[in-house]
Parts: sequence; C-alpha cells; structure tokens
Amino acid sequence: LAATGAAARRRVSAPALADRGVRVVVGSRTSGLPPGLATQAELAALAAAGFDAPSVLHAATGRAADVLGLGDAVGRVRPGLRADLLLVAGDPLSNIGDVARVVALVHDGRFLSVASLLDEIAVE
Repeated sequence: LAATGAAARRRVSAPALADRGVRVVVGSRTSGLPPGLATQAELAALAAAGFDAPSVLHAATGRAADVLGLGDAVGRVRPGLRADLLLVAGDPLSNIGDVARVVALVHDGRFLSVASLLDEIAVE
C-alpha cells in the first residue's frame, strides 16, 4: 500500500533526520500491534523508509539502549553485557525480513527453541 499524508511524510523525513544526527530508534511507537509484531513492523517501516539493514538493527539494539541510558549494560553482544539473543533463519543484515524467521531465543542464559516456547503456551 502506498503511504499517504502523515505516513508518507514520516517515511521521507526519518532518513533525513538521521542524516542530520537525530538518533532514530525502534520501540518509540507501538502502532497497536502486540509487542513482537510491532517491533517487526517498525523494522520493516525503517527499511521501507530507506535505512539499510545494519542501520535498522542498530536502531533496535545499541542505539535504543543508548537513548535509554542503558548502553553500558545492554544493546550489544559484548563480554560483560547482558544479552538476550533472537536466533533467526537467514541473515537480517542482508534481508531485514529475516528477523521474523525466529528459530530460538536465548533469554537469561537459557536456550529456548520456538517449539519449546509453543509447548509452554499450549500447556497454559
């Protein structure tokens, strides 16, 4: 669908703002979708606006942590930092849509496959 009105202006203005030093981050607006889907929609919207995949991923991780004042604790995969990892099939650095192809999650040091997460939901 073609964006019109305010949505079209946001798509045009977000890259221009970033070029002027504005820190664009993911997570600033939920759009009414459930949290995981809202994040995926935001990632796709930034890519559609012209951001390359590495910039989109940085907006959702390191830059978002920095804006929240948490950059020295989270937002990057680095020794000494806390990290939850989303493992996906594919390469989101080449195709941002691959973030939706979740295979597993590492949360608080626990490996959780999608199958085990679905089993947990089914039991509840």
